[in-house]
Amino acid sequence: MNSLTEILRSYKECQDKNAFKELDNMIYDYLSQAAIEQKDLLIEACKEVLEPCADRKNTGYQRQEEKMTKEFFCFILSLLMRLEKKTEDTNSLLKEILLGDFNADELYYIWNQFKRLSLKKMVQTDRESYNLLERIYRKSYDIYFEKTKSQLEKIPKEQRDPACIVVLTIQLLGMNHAPTKTLIERVKWLKKLGKKVYIVNTTEQYLAAGEIPIYDPAVGSVEESYRNAHVIRFGEDDFDFLQISEKMTIERKLRTVLRLIRQVKPFYILSMGTGSMTADLCGQAIPTASMALAFSNLPHTMNPMKILGRMIREEEKETFANMDVIESRFTFELKEQTHTFTRKEYRIPEDAFVLVIVGIRLDYELSDDFTKLLITLEKEGFFVVLAGKFETYSDWCQNDPVLEQNTNFIGYCEDMEALMEICDLYINPIRLGGGFSVIEAFAKGVPGVYTKAGDVFVSGGPDFAVNDLGEMKEQIERYRKDDVFYREMSAKAKDRAKLMTSSESAIRDLNDAIEQRVREKYW
Repeated sequence: MNSLTEILRSYKECQDKNAFKELDNMIYDYLSQAAIEQKDLLIEACKEVLEPCADRKNTGYQRQEEKMTKEFFCFILSLLMRLEKKTEDTNSLLKEILLGDFNADELYYIWNQFKRLSLKKMVQTDRESYNLLERIYRKSYDIYFEKTKSQLEKIPKEQRDPACIVVLTIQLLGMNHAPTKTLIERVKWLKKLGKKVYIVNTTEQYLAAGEIPIYDPAVGSVEESYRNAHVIRFGEDDFDFLQISEKMTIERKLRTVLRLIRQVKPFYILSMGTGSMTADLCGQAIPTASMALAFSNLPHTMNPMKILGRMIREEEKETFANMDVIESRFTFELKEQTHTFTRKEYRIPEDAFVLVIVGIRLDYELSDDFTKLLITLEKEGFFVVLAGKFETYSDWCQNDPVLEQNTNFIGYCEDMEALMEICDLYINPIRLGGGFSVIEAFAKGVPGVYTKAGDVFVSGGPDFAVNDLGEMKEQIERYRKDDVFYREMSAKAKDRAKLMTSSESAIRDLNDAIEQRVREKYW
Protein backbone atom coordinates (compact mmCIF):
# COMPACT_ATOMS: atom_id res chain seq x y z
CA MET A 1 0.00 0.00 0.00
CA ASN A 2 1.53 3.36 -1.00
CA SER A 3 1.14 6.65 0.85
CA LEU A 4 -1.19 7.94 -1.88
CA THR A 5 -3.64 5.20 -0.97
CA GLU A 6 -3.69 6.37 2.64
CA ILE A 7 -4.23 9.99 1.58
CA LEU A 8 -7.15 9.05 -0.67
CA ARG A 9 -8.65 6.65 1.85
CA SER A 10 -8.75 9.39 4.47
CA TYR A 11 -11.52 11.05 2.44
CA LYS A 12 -13.81 8.02 2.11
CA GLU A 13 -16.35 9.33 4.64
CA CYS A 14 -16.07 12.94 3.44
CA GLN A 15 -19.05 14.84 2.04
CA ASP A 16 -17.49 18.31 2.13
CA LYS A 17 -17.16 19.75 -1.38
CA ASN A 18 -14.48 22.21 -0.30
CA ALA A 19 -12.36 19.37 1.08
CA PHE A 20 -12.56 17.63 -2.29
CA LYS A 21 -11.54 20.85 -4.02
CA GLU A 22 -8.40 20.88 -1.89
CA LEU A 23 -7.75 17.25 -2.79
CA ASP A 24 -8.37 18.05 -6.45
CA ASN A 25 -5.78 20.85 -6.37
CA MET A 26 -3.26 18.62 -4.64
CA ILE A 27 -3.67 15.83 -7.21
CA TYR A 28 -3.61 18.26 -10.13
CA ASP A 29 -0.30 19.69 -8.91
CA TYR A 30 1.05 16.18 -8.34
CA LEU A 31 0.12 15.04 -11.87
CA SER A 32 1.50 18.18 -13.52
CA GLN A 33 4.94 17.34 -12.15
CA ALA A 34 4.74 13.56 -11.98
CA ALA A 35 6.68 11.06 -14.04
CA ILE A 36 4.86 8.11 -15.63
CA GLU A 37 5.83 5.84 -12.73
CA GLN A 38 4.25 8.25 -10.23
CA LYS A 39 1.05 8.39 -12.27
CA ASP A 40 0.97 4.60 -12.16
CA LEU A 41 1.19 4.80 -8.37
CA LEU A 42 -1.85 7.09 -8.32
CA ILE A 43 -3.79 4.67 -10.55
CA GLU A 44 -2.87 1.87 -8.18
CA ALA A 45 -4.01 3.95 -5.20
CA CYS A 46 -7.39 4.68 -6.84
CA LYS A 47 -7.93 0.99 -7.51
CA GLU A 48 -7.02 0.04 -3.96
CA VAL A 49 -9.51 2.40 -2.36
CA LEU A 50 -12.22 1.36 -4.86
CA GLU A 51 -11.48 -2.37 -4.42
CA PRO A 52 -14.46 -2.96 -2.06
CA CYS A 53 -16.72 -1.73 -4.87
CA ALA A 54 -15.13 -3.75 -7.67
CA ASP A 55 -17.41 -5.92 -9.78
CA ARG A 56 -16.53 -9.61 -9.54
CA LYS A 57 -16.60 -9.86 -13.33
CA ASN A 58 -14.08 -7.00 -13.50
CA THR A 59 -16.49 -4.87 -15.47
CA GLY A 60 -16.31 -1.75 -13.35
CA TYR A 61 -17.36 -0.56 -9.90
CA GLN A 62 -20.59 -0.29 -7.95
CA ARG A 63 -20.64 1.84 -4.80
CA GLN A 64 -21.25 0.12 -1.49
CA GLU A 65 -23.00 2.75 0.62
CA GLU A 66 -21.55 1.54 3.90
CA LYS A 67 -18.00 1.62 2.50
CA MET A 68 -17.78 5.23 1.27
CA THR A 69 -19.77 8.39 0.56
CA LYS A 70 -21.15 9.02 -2.90
CA GLU A 71 -18.96 12.15 -3.07
CA PHE A 72 -15.81 10.09 -2.46
CA PHE A 73 -16.84 7.39 -4.92
CA CYS A 74 -17.55 9.92 -7.70
CA PHE A 75 -14.33 11.82 -7.14
CA ILE A 76 -12.02 8.78 -7.06
CA LEU A 77 -13.75 7.08 -9.96
CA SER A 78 -13.64 10.28 -12.07
CA LEU A 79 -9.93 10.50 -11.36
CA LEU A 80 -9.35 6.88 -12.36
CA MET A 81 -11.52 7.41 -15.44
CA ARG A 82 -9.28 10.29 -16.54
CA LEU A 83 -6.01 8.49 -15.78
CA GLU A 84 -6.75 5.09 -17.36
CA LYS A 85 -9.34 6.09 -19.97
CA LYS A 86 -11.33 2.86 -19.71
CA THR A 87 -14.98 2.71 -20.71
CA GLU A 88 -15.88 0.49 -17.74
CA ASP A 89 -14.78 3.29 -15.37
CA THR A 90 -16.71 5.89 -17.37
CA ASN A 91 -19.85 3.79 -17.36
CA SER A 92 -19.52 2.88 -13.67
CA LEU A 93 -19.53 6.58 -12.81
CA LEU A 94 -22.46 7.33 -15.11
CA LYS A 95 -24.49 4.47 -13.62
CA GLU A 96 -23.83 5.78 -10.11
CA ILE A 97 -25.06 9.23 -11.18
CA LEU A 98 -28.12 7.86 -12.96
CA LEU A 99 -29.23 5.41 -10.26
CA GLY A 100 -27.97 7.21 -7.17
CA ASP A 101 -29.45 9.90 -5.00
CA PHE A 102 -28.74 12.96 -7.14
CA ASN A 103 -31.01 15.94 -7.77
CA ALA A 104 -31.78 17.60 -11.12
CA ASP A 105 -29.03 20.22 -10.77
CA GLU A 106 -26.45 17.53 -10.01
CA LEU A 107 -27.57 15.38 -12.93
CA TYR A 108 -27.36 18.32 -15.34
CA TYR A 109 -23.98 19.33 -13.90
CA ILE A 110 -22.53 15.89 -14.65
CA TRP A 111 -24.05 15.85 -18.14
CA ASN A 112 -22.36 19.19 -18.86
CA GLN A 113 -19.02 17.99 -17.57
CA PHE A 114 -19.18 14.94 -19.79
CA LYS A 115 -20.02 17.12 -22.77
CA ARG A 116 -16.60 18.72 -22.31
CA LEU A 117 -14.77 15.50 -21.44
CA SER A 118 -16.11 13.77 -24.56
CA LEU A 119 -15.44 16.72 -26.86
CA LYS A 120 -11.85 16.96 -25.69
CA LYS A 121 -11.40 13.18 -25.74
CA MET A 122 -10.36 13.19 -22.09
CA VAL A 123 -12.32 10.01 -21.32
CA GLN A 124 -13.12 6.80 -23.16
CA THR A 125 -16.78 6.34 -24.10
CA ASP A 126 -18.89 3.86 -26.03
CA ARG A 127 -22.52 3.39 -27.05
CA GLU A 128 -23.47 2.50 -23.47
CA SER A 129 -21.91 5.75 -22.26
CA TYR A 130 -23.98 7.69 -24.79
CA ASN A 131 -27.17 5.95 -23.69
CA LEU A 132 -26.42 6.57 -20.01
CA LEU A 133 -25.79 10.27 -20.69
CA GLU A 134 -29.08 10.49 -22.59
CA ARG A 135 -30.90 8.96 -19.63
CA ILE A 136 -29.16 11.32 -17.20
CA TYR A 137 -30.22 14.35 -19.24
CA ARG A 138 -33.76 13.05 -19.61
CA LYS A 139 -34.05 12.31 -15.89
CA SER A 140 -32.84 15.81 -15.07
CA TYR A 141 -35.30 17.32 -17.55
CA ASP A 142 -38.21 15.30 -16.19
CA ILE A 143 -37.49 16.42 -12.63
CA TYR A 144 -37.25 20.07 -13.69
CA PHE A 145 -40.42 19.78 -15.74
CA GLU A 146 -42.44 18.32 -12.88
CA LYS A 147 -41.28 21.13 -10.59
CA THR A 148 -41.92 23.96 -13.10
CA LYS A 149 -44.80 22.79 -15.32
CA SER A 150 -47.25 25.19 -13.68
CA GLN A 151 -45.11 28.05 -15.06
CA LEU A 152 -44.93 26.62 -18.59
CA GLU A 153 -48.38 27.42 -19.89
CA LYS A 154 -48.38 27.63 -23.68
CA ILE A 155 -48.76 31.07 -25.26
CA PRO A 156 -50.91 30.69 -28.42
CA LYS A 157 -49.48 32.02 -31.70
CA GLU A 158 -52.38 34.47 -31.95
CA GLN A 159 -51.03 36.25 -28.86
CA ARG A 160 -47.42 36.29 -30.04
CA ASP A 161 -45.57 38.95 -32.02
CA PRO A 162 -44.62 37.68 -35.54
CA ALA A 163 -41.76 40.20 -35.66
CA CYS A 164 -40.20 39.17 -32.33
CA ILE A 165 -37.59 36.45 -31.70
CA VAL A 166 -35.84 35.55 -28.45
CA VAL A 167 -32.41 33.99 -28.98
CA LEU A 168 -31.08 31.86 -26.13
CA THR A 169 -27.40 30.96 -25.94
CA ILE A 170 -25.57 28.87 -23.34
CA GLN A 171 -22.51 31.18 -23.54
CA LEU A 172 -21.68 34.59 -24.98
CA LEU A 173 -18.13 35.92 -24.97
CA GLY A 174 -16.30 38.30 -27.32
CA MET A 175 -16.05 38.29 -31.11
CA ASN A 176 -12.83 36.26 -30.87
CA HIS A 177 -15.00 33.41 -29.57
CA ALA A 178 -16.19 31.45 -32.62
CA PRO A 179 -19.60 30.39 -31.18
CA THR A 180 -20.33 34.00 -30.16
CA LYS A 181 -19.35 35.17 -33.63
CA THR A 182 -21.68 32.58 -35.14
CA LEU A 183 -24.59 33.79 -33.01
CA ILE A 184 -24.00 37.46 -33.75
CA GLU A 185 -23.84 36.86 -37.50
CA ARG A 186 -27.28 35.26 -37.36
CA VAL A 187 -28.99 37.81 -35.14
CA LYS A 188 -27.63 40.65 -37.29
CA TRP A 189 -29.29 39.20 -40.36
CA LEU A 190 -32.51 38.53 -38.45
CA LYS A 191 -32.52 42.20 -37.50
CA LYS A 192 -31.96 43.17 -41.16
CA LEU A 193 -35.02 41.04 -42.00
CA GLY A 194 -37.03 43.36 -39.74
CA LYS A 195 -37.09 41.19 -36.62
CA LYS A 196 -36.94 42.51 -33.07
CA VAL A 197 -34.30 40.28 -31.50
CA TYR A 198 -33.69 39.73 -27.78
CA ILE A 199 -30.47 37.94 -26.83
CA VAL A 200 -30.35 36.00 -23.56
CA ASN A 201 -27.14 34.42 -22.29
CA THR A 202 -28.28 31.65 -19.96
CA THR A 203 -24.65 30.90 -18.89
CA GLU A 204 -25.29 27.15 -18.92
CA GLN A 205 -21.95 26.20 -20.45
CA TYR A 206 -20.32 24.11 -17.70
CA LEU A 207 -22.46 25.83 -15.08
CA ALA A 208 -21.45 25.62 -11.42
CA ALA A 209 -24.92 24.97 -9.96
CA GLY A 210 -25.30 21.35 -8.87
CA GLU A 211 -21.56 20.81 -8.51
CA ILE A 212 -20.54 17.43 -7.17
CA PRO A 213 -16.95 16.36 -6.51
CA ILE A 214 -15.20 15.11 -9.64
CA TYR A 215 -11.59 15.47 -10.69
CA ASP A 216 -10.58 18.66 -12.54
CA PRO A 217 -14.05 20.01 -13.35
CA ALA A 218 -14.59 22.73 -15.95
CA VAL A 219 -16.17 26.08 -15.16
CA GLY A 220 -17.69 28.04 -18.02
CA SER A 221 -16.21 31.43 -18.87
CA VAL A 222 -18.41 34.49 -18.39
CA GLU A 223 -17.79 37.92 -19.90
CA GLU A 224 -17.83 40.30 -16.93
CA SER A 225 -18.58 43.41 -19.02
CA TYR A 226 -21.93 41.89 -20.07
CA ARG A 227 -23.04 41.17 -16.52
CA ASN A 228 -25.25 44.22 -16.00
CA ALA A 229 -25.81 45.14 -19.64
CA HIS A 230 -29.34 45.59 -20.95
CA VAL A 231 -28.26 46.49 -24.47
CA ILE A 232 -25.29 44.96 -26.26
CA ARG A 233 -23.58 46.38 -29.35
CA PHE A 234 -21.89 44.40 -32.08
CA GLY A 235 -20.54 46.62 -34.84
CA GLU A 236 -23.26 49.11 -35.63
CA ASP A 237 -26.09 46.98 -34.29
CA ASP A 238 -27.66 47.21 -30.83
CA PHE A 239 -29.62 44.33 -29.31
CA ASP A 240 -31.72 44.06 -26.18
CA PHE A 241 -29.73 41.78 -23.94
CA LEU A 242 -29.89 39.83 -20.71
CA GLN A 243 -27.08 37.83 -19.10
CA ILE A 244 -28.33 35.57 -16.32
CA SER A 245 -26.02 34.96 -13.38
CA GLU A 246 -23.95 31.81 -13.77
CA LYS A 247 -24.59 31.10 -10.08
CA MET A 248 -28.34 30.66 -10.56
CA THR A 249 -29.92 27.23 -10.62
CA ILE A 250 -31.84 26.16 -13.71
CA GLU A 251 -35.17 26.87 -11.98
CA ARG A 252 -34.13 30.46 -11.29
CA LYS A 253 -32.77 30.90 -14.80
CA LEU A 254 -36.03 29.58 -16.19
CA ARG A 255 -38.14 32.02 -14.15
CA THR A 256 -35.99 34.89 -15.39
CA VAL A 257 -36.38 33.91 -19.05
CA LEU A 258 -40.11 33.24 -18.68
CA ARG A 259 -40.63 36.76 -17.36
CA LEU A 260 -39.06 38.13 -20.53
CA ILE A 261 -41.01 35.74 -22.75
CA ARG A 262 -44.35 36.66 -21.23
CA GLN A 263 -43.48 40.32 -21.61
CA VAL A 264 -42.34 40.35 -25.28
CA LYS A 265 -44.24 37.25 -26.53
CA PRO A 266 -41.87 36.10 -29.30
CA PHE A 267 -43.20 34.18 -32.28
CA TYR A 268 -40.52 31.59 -31.66
CA ILE A 269 -37.34 31.01 -29.66
CA LEU A 270 -34.03 30.24 -31.36
CA SER A 271 -31.73 28.24 -29.08
CA MET A 272 -28.05 28.21 -30.06
CA GLY A 273 -25.72 25.73 -28.40
CA THR A 274 -26.29 22.13 -27.50
CA GLY A 275 -27.90 20.91 -24.28
CA SER A 276 -29.64 24.02 -22.97
CA MET A 277 -31.99 22.84 -20.24
CA THR A 278 -33.47 26.34 -19.99
CA ALA A 279 -34.31 26.37 -23.70
CA ASP A 280 -35.73 22.85 -23.51
CA LEU A 281 -38.10 23.88 -20.74
CA CYS A 282 -39.01 27.16 -22.45
CA GLY A 283 -39.97 25.06 -25.46
CA GLN A 284 -43.05 24.00 -23.51
CA ALA A 285 -44.34 27.60 -23.57
CA ILE A 286 -43.06 28.90 -26.92
CA PRO A 287 -42.11 26.81 -30.00
CA THR A 288 -38.33 26.56 -29.90
CA ALA A 289 -35.93 25.75 -32.73
CA SER A 290 -32.55 24.45 -31.58
CA MET A 291 -29.24 24.69 -33.42
CA ALA A 292 -25.92 23.15 -32.42
CA LEU A 293 -22.82 25.26 -32.89
CA ALA A 294 -21.12 22.17 -34.30
CA PHE A 295 -23.51 22.68 -37.18
CA SER A 296 -22.81 19.43 -39.03
CA ASN A 297 -24.60 17.58 -36.20
CA LEU A 298 -28.07 17.80 -34.76
CA PRO A 299 -28.30 19.66 -31.45
CA HIS A 300 -28.88 17.80 -28.20
CA THR A 301 -32.34 18.97 -27.18
CA MET A 302 -35.72 17.82 -25.91
CA ASN A 303 -37.40 20.26 -28.30
CA PRO A 304 -38.75 18.61 -31.46
CA MET A 305 -37.66 21.39 -33.88
CA LYS A 306 -33.99 20.75 -34.69
CA ILE A 307 -31.82 22.72 -37.12
CA LEU A 308 -29.14 20.95 -39.14
CA GLY A 309 -26.55 23.20 -40.80
CA ARG A 310 -26.48 21.11 -43.97
CA MET A 311 -28.66 18.87 -46.10
CA ILE A 312 -29.72 15.46 -44.78
CA ARG A 313 -27.61 12.70 -46.31
CA GLU A 314 -29.23 9.73 -48.00
CA GLU A 315 -28.09 7.30 -45.30
CA GLU A 316 -29.63 9.55 -42.61
CA LYS A 317 -33.13 9.83 -44.07
CA GLU A 318 -34.52 6.77 -42.30
CA THR A 319 -33.04 7.85 -38.94
CA PHE A 320 -34.43 11.39 -39.27
CA ALA A 321 -37.78 10.34 -40.75
CA ASN A 322 -39.76 10.86 -37.54
CA MET A 323 -37.90 14.00 -36.44
CA ASP A 324 -38.75 17.60 -37.26
CA VAL A 325 -35.37 18.46 -38.81
CA ILE A 326 -34.87 21.76 -40.61
CA GLU A 327 -32.16 21.57 -43.26
CA SER A 328 -30.22 24.83 -43.63
CA ARG A 329 -27.06 26.29 -45.08
CA PHE A 330 -24.70 27.37 -42.31
CA THR A 331 -22.92 30.52 -43.46
CA PHE A 332 -20.14 32.77 -42.19
CA GLU A 333 -19.36 36.47 -42.08
CA LEU A 334 -15.63 36.99 -42.42
CA LYS A 335 -13.75 39.54 -40.37
CA GLU A 336 -12.27 42.28 -42.53
CA GLN A 337 -8.56 41.84 -43.19
CA THR A 338 -6.58 44.69 -41.62
CA HIS A 339 -3.00 43.37 -41.65
CA THR A 340 -0.34 42.14 -44.02
CA PHE A 341 1.97 39.50 -42.60
CA THR A 342 5.31 38.25 -43.87
CA ARG A 343 6.80 34.80 -43.60
CA LYS A 344 9.86 36.25 -41.94
CA GLU A 345 7.94 37.58 -38.93
CA TYR A 346 6.46 34.13 -38.32
CA ARG A 347 9.74 32.25 -38.78
CA ILE A 348 8.54 30.56 -41.97
CA PRO A 349 11.09 29.70 -44.68
CA GLU A 350 10.43 31.80 -47.80
CA ASP A 351 10.72 28.83 -50.17
CA ALA A 352 8.71 26.32 -48.11
CA PHE A 353 5.34 24.84 -49.04
CA VAL A 354 3.37 25.83 -45.94
CA LEU A 355 0.53 23.84 -44.39
CA VAL A 356 -1.73 25.62 -41.89
CA ILE A 357 -3.80 24.05 -39.10
CA VAL A 358 -6.24 26.11 -37.02
CA GLY A 359 -8.03 25.10 -33.81
CA ILE A 360 -8.71 25.96 -30.18
CA ARG A 361 -8.45 22.32 -29.03
CA LEU A 362 -5.23 21.28 -30.72
CA ASP A 363 -4.07 19.60 -27.50
CA TYR A 364 -6.71 16.94 -28.08
CA GLU A 365 -7.35 17.05 -31.83
CA LEU A 366 -3.90 16.15 -33.18
CA SER A 367 -4.11 12.37 -32.91
CA ASP A 368 -1.06 10.13 -32.92
CA ASP A 369 -1.80 9.09 -36.51
CA PHE A 370 -2.19 12.68 -37.65
CA THR A 371 1.04 13.65 -35.85
CA LYS A 372 2.85 10.81 -37.65
CA LEU A 373 1.52 12.16 -40.94
CA LEU A 374 2.89 15.62 -40.15
CA ILE A 375 6.28 14.16 -39.19
CA THR A 376 6.46 12.32 -42.52
CA LEU A 377 5.49 15.44 -44.47
CA GLU A 378 7.96 17.64 -42.62
CA LYS A 379 10.76 15.19 -43.34
CA GLU A 380 9.84 15.69 -47.01
CA GLY A 381 10.30 19.47 -46.65
CA PHE A 382 6.83 20.74 -45.78
CA PHE A 383 6.49 23.43 -43.10
CA VAL A 384 3.50 23.54 -40.72
CA VAL A 385 1.95 26.60 -39.05
CA LEU A 386 -0.39 25.97 -36.12
CA ALA A 387 -2.74 28.71 -34.95
CA GLY A 388 -5.16 28.79 -32.04
CA LYS A 389 -4.78 27.14 -28.64
CA PHE A 390 -2.13 24.47 -28.07
CA GLU A 391 -0.92 24.46 -24.46
CA THR A 392 1.02 21.22 -24.88
CA TYR A 393 2.86 22.31 -28.04
CA SER A 394 6.32 21.94 -26.47
CA ASP A 395 5.50 18.43 -25.24
CA TRP A 396 4.02 17.55 -28.64
CA CYS A 397 7.27 18.57 -30.35
CA GLN A 398 9.08 15.89 -28.34
CA ASN A 399 7.49 13.26 -30.59
CA ASP A 400 10.21 13.96 -33.19
CA PRO A 401 12.94 16.62 -33.61
CA VAL A 402 11.53 17.56 -37.01
CA LEU A 403 8.37 18.96 -35.34
CA GLU A 404 10.35 21.60 -33.49
CA GLN A 405 12.37 22.40 -36.61
CA ASN A 406 9.57 22.54 -39.18
CA THR A 407 6.55 23.82 -37.25
CA ASN A 408 5.66 27.10 -35.66
CA PHE A 409 2.80 27.54 -33.20
CA ILE A 410 1.79 31.21 -33.37
CA GLY A 411 -1.03 31.22 -30.81
CA TYR A 412 -4.27 33.02 -31.47
CA CYS A 413 -4.23 35.05 -34.70
CA GLU A 414 -6.27 38.27 -34.82
CA ASP A 415 -6.32 38.36 -38.63
CA MET A 416 -6.79 34.90 -40.11
CA GLU A 417 -7.05 36.07 -43.71
CA ALA A 418 -3.69 37.81 -43.40
CA LEU A 419 -2.22 34.56 -42.06
CA MET A 420 -3.71 32.55 -44.92
CA GLU A 421 -1.96 34.82 -47.43
CA ILE A 422 1.43 33.48 -46.32
CA CYS A 423 0.34 29.82 -46.31
CA ASP A 424 -0.19 27.42 -49.21
CA LEU A 425 -2.61 24.76 -48.04
CA TYR A 426 -5.18 24.39 -45.23
CA ILE A 427 -5.24 20.92 -43.69
CA ASN A 428 -7.53 19.59 -40.99
CA PRO A 429 -7.20 16.76 -38.47
CA ILE A 430 -10.13 14.37 -38.14
CA ARG A 431 -12.37 16.31 -35.75
CA LEU A 432 -15.80 17.85 -35.31
CA GLY A 433 -15.06 21.60 -35.52
CA GLY A 434 -13.06 23.97 -37.72
CA GLY A 435 -15.82 25.00 -40.10
CA PHE A 436 -15.04 28.71 -39.91
CA SER A 437 -11.29 28.65 -40.50
CA VAL A 438 -11.53 26.66 -43.73
CA ILE A 439 -13.67 29.41 -45.26
CA GLU A 440 -11.13 32.01 -44.15
CA ALA A 441 -8.53 30.04 -46.09
CA PHE A 442 -10.78 29.60 -49.13
CA ALA A 443 -11.52 33.33 -49.22
CA LYS A 444 -7.82 33.94 -49.92
CA GLY A 445 -7.66 31.21 -52.55
CA VAL A 446 -5.89 28.75 -50.25
CA PRO A 447 -7.35 25.29 -50.96
CA GLY A 448 -7.77 22.63 -48.30
CA VAL A 449 -7.51 18.93 -47.57
CA TYR A 450 -9.73 17.21 -44.99
CA THR A 451 -11.65 13.99 -44.46
CA LYS A 452 -15.37 13.53 -45.02
CA ALA A 453 -16.38 14.30 -41.45
CA GLY A 454 -17.25 17.23 -39.21
CA ASP A 455 -17.90 20.91 -39.75
CA VAL A 456 -14.95 21.44 -42.11
CA PHE A 457 -16.38 18.95 -44.59
CA VAL A 458 -19.78 20.64 -44.44
CA SER A 459 -18.24 24.11 -44.88
CA GLY A 460 -15.64 23.27 -47.48
CA GLY A 461 -17.70 20.80 -49.48
CA PRO A 462 -16.78 17.50 -51.17
CA ASP A 463 -14.33 18.84 -53.78
CA PHE A 464 -11.49 19.05 -51.26
CA ALA A 465 -12.30 15.95 -49.20
CA VAL A 466 -10.42 12.66 -48.96
CA ASN A 467 -11.33 9.34 -47.37
CA ASP A 468 -8.47 8.91 -44.90
CA LEU A 469 -5.06 10.13 -43.81
CA GLY A 470 -3.33 8.06 -46.47
CA GLU A 471 -5.24 9.87 -49.21
CA MET A 472 -4.62 13.15 -47.38
CA LYS A 473 -0.86 12.66 -47.71
CA GLU A 474 -1.15 11.93 -51.44
CA GLN A 475 -3.34 14.98 -52.01
CA ILE A 476 -1.03 17.29 -50.07
CA GLU A 477 1.91 16.12 -52.16
CA ARG A 478 -0.08 16.67 -55.35
CA TYR A 479 -0.82 20.27 -54.38
CA ARG A 480 2.90 20.94 -54.08
CA LYS A 481 3.86 19.22 -57.34
CA ASP A 482 0.98 20.12 -59.69
CA ASP A 483 0.68 23.87 -60.32
CA VAL A 484 -2.24 23.50 -62.73
CA PHE A 485 -4.20 21.46 -60.19
CA TYR A 486 -3.37 23.96 -57.45
CA ARG A 487 -4.68 26.92 -59.51
CA GLU A 488 -7.86 25.00 -60.41
CA MET A 489 -8.60 24.16 -56.76
CA SER A 490 -7.70 27.68 -55.63
CA ALA A 491 -10.42 29.05 -57.93
CA LYS A 492 -12.90 26.48 -56.57
CA ALA A 493 -11.99 27.52 -53.03
CA LYS A 494 -12.82 31.17 -53.76
CA ASP A 495 -16.16 30.15 -55.28
CA ARG A 496 -16.99 28.04 -52.23
CA ALA A 497 -16.13 30.94 -49.93
CA LYS A 498 -18.54 33.21 -51.82
CA LEU A 499 -21.34 30.67 -51.42
CA MET A 500 -20.66 30.10 -47.72
CA THR A 501 -20.59 33.83 -46.93
CA SER A 502 -23.93 34.56 -48.61
CA SER A 503 -25.67 34.87 -45.25
CA GLU A 504 -28.74 36.95 -46.08
CA SER A 505 -30.46 34.35 -48.25
CA ALA A 506 -29.50 31.51 -45.89
CA ILE A 507 -30.89 33.24 -42.78
CA ARG A 508 -34.03 34.33 -44.63
CA ASP A 509 -34.66 30.75 -45.75
CA LEU A 510 -34.06 29.44 -42.23
CA ASN A 511 -36.40 31.99 -40.65
CA ASP A 512 -39.08 31.24 -43.27
CA ALA A 513 -38.77 27.50 -42.59
CA ILE A 514 -39.12 27.98 -38.82
CA GLU A 515 -42.09 30.34 -39.16
CA GLN A 516 -43.83 27.98 -41.56
CA ARG A 517 -43.42 25.08 -39.15
CA VAL A 518 -44.67 27.16 -36.23
CA ARG A 519 -47.80 28.12 -38.17
CA GLU A 520 -48.51 24.62 -39.48
CA LYS A 521 -47.32 22.23 -36.75
CA TYR A 522 -47.16 24.10 -33.44
CA TRP A 523 -49.40 26.20 -31.25
